Amino acid sequence: MITGIGIGAESSSLTTISNCTIYEQGGWAIASHWHVAVINCTIANNNYHEGSLRFTSRALLLNSIIFSNRIETIYADTSNFAGEFSAADLYISHCDIEGGALSVEVVGESSLNWLPGNIEDDPLFIQGPDHPYYLNETSPCIDEGTALFEWFDEMILDLDEDEYVGAAPDMGAVEYDPSYAPDPDDPAVVSFFQIRSVYPNPFNATTSVILNISQPEQVNIRMVDILGRTVIDNPCNHLFRPGAHRILLDADHLPSGNYFIEAFTSSGWHDFQRVTLLK
Repeated sequence: MITGIGIGAESSSLTTISNCTIYEQGGWAIASHWHVAVINCTIANNNYHEGSLRFTSRALLLNSIIFSNRIETIYADTSNFAGEFSAADLYISHCDIEGGALSVEVVGESSLNWLPGNIEDDPLFIQGPDHPYYLNETSPCIDEGTALFEWFDEMILDLDEDEYVGAAPDMGAVEYDPSYAPDPDDPAVVSFFQIRSVYPNPFNATTSVILNISQPEQVNIRMVDILGRTVIDNPCNHLFRPGAHRILLDADHLPSGNYFIEAFTSSGWHDFQRVTLLK
């Protein structure tokens, strides 16, 4: 777990960064000027205004989650670095990347190798014992990693079955543990209700509202226009348990424009986010 500073990699041999949770950085989460492999890392909620990751040489992202950062852009770029390499060749496999391949900016002679197993779905984080980037039981990242990976004739990853839970390793730094359930009385667990994200935004027709819920609640979701008129009313007539939950909204019948998504709970919590519908 890393907070407050990111990771810089400068070495004459391959550097491996594995099983790290990097969050709340004010600079690059990872900036590497040499060959680097980032394996089973979670990189989320970082605040650097230029992007999340920068590689100026050969790099591998494997079994990792890069999501909910202020700027999601991942750079493969040697243009502003007088290093050993004329190109940064980036390989990505079995990762959850917000924005998918479009979030990677390749400059000059650098290249992106978008390998099998990648997704771009909200990982559905929940609060864990020490940070809020554990996986919800419905996370699309569970069992979606790989146990074996060879890169340039080197076995980068070779896990035995007892080194992960389930049919395959999970994406991210923390394996989903089905025995772990957040205790709403534990002060480390999220103690508030919020709309954590709306993704995608802007969106065309449908979008997912991700809620953080701290106690058993009934929730009502609605969308209003800029005049405050309700255009979608979506009461959820069941009790949500504590954790992260995804609710799909279908706005296909509405015209393009700016709207607000509002969420209300049975205990009086309220939150909202502005969204843009583009058709």
